[in-house]
Amino acid sequence: MRIPVSKPAALRLLVLFLLCFPLSAQALTLAEAEQLALRHNALLAATQAFAEAAAGDARQTALPHNPELSVARENFGNSRLTGFDGPSTTWQLSQRLELNGQHEARSEAAQQVANAAAAKLSVQQRVLLSELRTVWTEALAAQQRVVLAAELTRAADVTRTGVAAQVKAGKVSPVALSRLEVANASLWRKAQQATVALTASRQRLILLVGGAAADLAELDGQLPTPLPLPDLEQLLASSSANPLLQEANARIAARVSERDLERANRFPDVTLSVGQRQYEKAGESAWHIGVSLPIPLFNRNQGAILAAQARLIESQALAANSRYALREEVTTLYAQVQALAEHVRLLQQRVLPASESAFSAVNKGYHFGKFGLLDVLDAQRSHVDTHFEFLDTLVDYHRQRARLDALTGIAEENTL
Repeated sequence: MRIPVSKPAALRLLVLFLLCFPLSAQALTLAEAEQLALRHNALLAATQAFAEAAAGDARQTALPHNPELSVARENFGNSRLTGFDGPSTTWQLSQRLELNGQHEARSEAAQQVANAAAAKLSVQQRVLLSELRTVWTEALAAQQRVVLAAELTRAADVTRTGVAAQVKAGKVSPVALSRLEVANASLWRKAQQATVALTASRQRLILLVGGAAADLAELDGQLPTPLPLPDLEQLLASSSANPLLQEANARIAARVSERDLERANRFPDVTLSVGQRQYEKAGESAWHIGVSLPIPLFNRNQGAILAAQARLIESQALAANSRYALREEVTTLYAQVQALAEHVRLLQQRVLPASESAFSAVNKGYHFGKFGLLDVLDAQRSHVDTHFEFLDTLVDYHRQRARLDALTGIAEENTL
């Protein structure tokens, strides 16, 4: 059966369509958006550069000290000096030696800092995917709200047409039509809000993908229904591999190496040198060797050792707090996701069908005089609110599920 649509309603539907779905743009899938974000997101690129810089620092720190070559010319420019007192040239080769494990400790500390930077990159990737999926869900929901508002507007226009006919026939007061117009205006405001939300979500998506989808318009996909959750203990076990904890552990290892380095620095480095002096007028030469060793009389690196030990304790405490906080957040999110999933199922299986049935029955009954206009308005308001509540609850579910997936590693597993 063809449902009549008034000219104002048709105009509103056309405006909504043009605002939300430009004809020149192509639909974008979630998998495509994820790949664009991983390749073009500015914050992720900055974090990746930071990790590469840390890896470069670790490589540089692992290199040994270069030897030093020095050449000196003495007693030249004085013709009265002869023999061994005459001009001479001395060359010397020196090498700094770290004999107490300083080089190994410093290299290990730099490598652990690089590991922490790599873990930070993994954290940023998880955060990016979680945020992208959340914004994607919000955009899809807004897109569906626009479509839903258009469908509800068509149904409301059918009711308006019937009421207008009764007003014209003198069966009901014109006030009834005014009340219905007020209710329809509320529905139109919901449609406008959905359009604004959709525009905002698209702009956030463009930001997340680094501007790589500047002509983004329609999103390809539908909001999926809730998926079964793994066992809580399984998720808690998975969260132990969270890059946040890996980063914290790498920082602890770096602090241990830094403490060991400062302890090794109590003993000074030794510099060995070997060289030869050429006596030009005598035609002779002589070798010489030397050892340079600072005397640790006053400075035995006491303050640096205390500071390194304190930083190690700080890192250990922060890591322990991160483990506790992560476990608490996973447990809380698990309960929230379960509750939201149950609410979504209740709305989808029972409340929405009941609302559809009640709205249809009251709407038809009104035309036969079985219900009054207030009954129609109440059923329409309940019908609209139930549909929008369903979408809002579904968005909340996916938002919390994305956070839970990011904490437990599922966000990475779902990446295509």
